[in-house]
Amino acid sequence: MKGNAGVWAGVALLVFSGVLLQQSLQLEYANSLGPGPGFLPRWLSGILMAVTLLYLWDSIRHEVIRVADLWPKGDARYDIGLMLLGLVLFALLVETTGFVIAGSQLIFLMTVRKFRWQYAAVASVGIAVMLLLAFEKLLGVALPVNEFGW
Repeated sequence: MKGNAGVWAGVALLVFSGVLLQQSLQLEYANSLGPGPGFLPRWLSGILMAVTLLYLWDSIRHEVIRVADLWPKGDARYDIGLMLLGLVLFALLVETTGFVIAGSQLIFLMTVRKFRWQYAAVASVGIAVMLLLAFEKLLGVALPVNEFGW
């Protein structure tokens, strides 16, 4: 079991489905009109729990997938690290600096290893501005902006 990614994923899903089941028990199962708000989540979490138990049984009995085999190798690790850093910075910055600046840094960190940094910088600002305009003008969705409106 030690290092078996299938078992660890199954345990995580089992805990998740258990929490969902516990939360669904707080909702009314049925009311005078028929099924209540707790009907669907209770059944879905129960089904998820049953399927997860079958998956756990299969993971224990059959081919072992090692956790170490799932981790990316080489440059992919660096790219994933930059993306996670960009997402964290985006979440921390978007409310204070606005979408364009926060989105630009995210897109820049995602593209800087594949393109020259000058092209990545210009493209990231351009894409962030285009996304801001598309959401606000075309879709009518307000994104966070700074004092300058971007």
